Amino acid sequence: MNNIEAEKLIQNGKEHLAAKEFEAAIADFSEAIKLDSEYAELYNIRGTVYNDHLHDYDKAIADWTEAVRLSPKNASYNAFLGLAYSNKKDNDSAIANYTQALCLSPKYIWVYTRRGEAYTNKGDYDGAIADYSMAIRLDPDNAGYYISRGNVYFNNKSDFDKAIADYSEAVRLEPRSAAHYAFRGNAYNNKKDYDRAIADLIVAITFSPDYQWAKNKLRDAYNTRGYAFGEKKEYGKAIADHSEAIRLDPDKAYLYTSRGDAYESSGQYDKAIADFDKAIAIEPKYAKAWGLRGFVYSLRKKDYEKALADYTEAINFDPSNAWFYASRGNTYTSIQDYEKAIADLIKSVSLNPNYQYAKDRLVEAYYERAKDSFRKEDCDRTIAECNELIGLKPDMAEAFFLRGRAYAKKGDWDMALADYNNRIRLGLKYDPTHPGDSTAILSREDRDKVLEDCKAALETDPNKALAHALIGMYSNEEDWEKAIAHCTEAIRLDIHCADSFYYRAMRYSVKEDYDRAIPDFERYLKLNPDDVSAKEILATVYTEHIKSCFKAEDLNQIISDYEALLKIKPDYADARHWLAGCYSERGGGYLNQGDWDRAIADCTAAINAEPNYANALVTRASAYLGKGDINNANTDLAAAQKYASGNQDLLKSIENLKQKLQQSQI
Repeated sequence: MNNIEAEKLIQNGKEHLAAKEFEAAIADFSEAIKLDSEYAELYNIRGTVYNDHLHDYDKAIADWTEAVRLSPKNASYNAFLGLAYSNKKDNDSAIANYTQALCLSPKYIWVYTRRGEAYTNKGDYDGAIADYSMAIRLDPDNAGYYISRGNVYFNNKSDFDKAIADYSEAVRLEPRSAAHYAFRGNAYNNKKDYDRAIADLIVAITFSPDYQWAKNKLRDAYNTRGYAFGEKKEYGKAIADHSEAIRLDPDKAYLYTSRGDAYESSGQYDKAIADFDKAIAIEPKYAKAWGLRGFVYSLRKKDYEKALADYTEAINFDPSNAWFYASRGNTYTSIQDYEKAIADLIKSVSLNPNYQYAKDRLVEAYYERAKDSFRKEDCDRTIAECNELIGLKPDMAEAFFLRGRAYAKKGDWDMALADYNNRIRLGLKYDPTHPGDSTAILSREDRDKVLEDCKAALETDPNKALAHALIGMYSNEEDWEKAIAHCTEAIRLDIHCADSFYYRAMRYSVKEDYDRAIPDFERYLKLNPDDVSAKEILATVYTEHIKSCFKAEDLNQIISDYEALLKIKPDYADARHWLAGCYSERGGGYLNQGDWDRAIADCTAAINAEPNYANALVTRASAYLGKGDINNANTDLAAAQKYASGNQDLLKSIENLKQKLQQSQI
């Protein structure tokens, strides 16, 4: 430039710029351009002020466009024009100008990074990665380039391994940068490598105590690791992590629901409720906290009134949540308010047509309502409700069976038999959710008819387990072995067919083969733990088995049987007394053999069964004396004397032992 006046204006403009008097600087540069409109650098200087300081990107673009026109081979002008387009979010124009700049100057490093940003904004992540990789190749010691490429891998490609590799290189180059550790920790967290995530985030906060983003990510890492521990049923560790997240950020409601979830899963229901209370106190409209507290009240505490109130609040705050409606509907079913239950469950399914839990609960509510009508002997309503149920679930055998029973009660035998046949058509397969129905699925009083139908079923399909089981139950009394064989075949075909074990156990019991009957009854009760009548029968079998063991003088088996019997009937006082007697008798045998420890162990078991059992106290005192344990021997003799009143033989034994104790102390 040879224009002295223009040069003075440029100098004045730069002084205004240094003083942050941007409008004055623009005025000076504009006057200079009037004096020398073909000088490209003037447009570049003014464009920089528009772009960097006044953020008037349109004017910046106009100036740099003119600079490029006047000096098209200048890489910087092309790059700056691309920068202005980037600032205006015109990624295509920005990329075009960056590309031109790089054609003119292929080693222009910052342009690769800015074009990488433009590619990222445009969604061309491979292009962005290629540009950041070129910047790294040209300047491999710049940690920022690794961070930029790592961010694309992390945010846009979800390639956490490559992101971690780039963040790790940034950490190597700048090991005191809190941000680098924070980025890597966040990537580890997303990779579910929680231990490394937490370690990195703690380092980031150590380097920069006020680094709130890192603190938030550390909080989230503890919270997500807590969920991971919960998934593995390591609830203590889960609760510890959720508690640490709360310590880092005690004002977040969702952290309390996270810990409350873990408390609920670990069976600590009151603590779970307390956490949900806290979440609601922090965020009164937090629907999830209301819903989870309702879940604990309903399924764990059986406080249905509070559960319904909580679910209702959850629905008020989030009326589009299918789980809330399904849970409230399930609670209504629990209190037998089937109309409201069905309404809620229908709403849940309408919100989420693929929600299987809600569909299953809806079927259950319809079925319970139909059973309730049948119990009330309202057969017409039962039939109508079963019609609805069958429309909802056409293969629901129980609905046909219940409707058949309603028709039978009305005396409409043709319709009843049609429904029973539908039940048979759907398969003689044991349904563990309805134990006891299996013997009635044919609904025939006539044993021969049952056998006839079962044999016909087996001709069609020899692998129907329940048909074998029913033949085992209804076979003639002289066909014991055949009956047992059929039950055994049923068990082979379906190990979960509880009735097979029950029928075989009954056959073994009649044959007085208690050693085989007992395991079968126990297996049946594992499958059907609430069958009270089966427990009573098993108790009787144990009693008969004990009698046979007495004849065989098998004291060990008698003790085992009594203990099993008391698990079934804990209040059976006579059994407890006899168990104590057996332990005491066996303890006496050990005493005679000089096996003091086993004698003491058996007598202790006897005393646990019946604390005032004087015989066991005397025997244990003798064993303690044999071991030289004078204090425990004296204690047992004092207790024995208290409980042995009226038993002269036992009192005499106590006096003899006391004399031995006195002699041993001389």
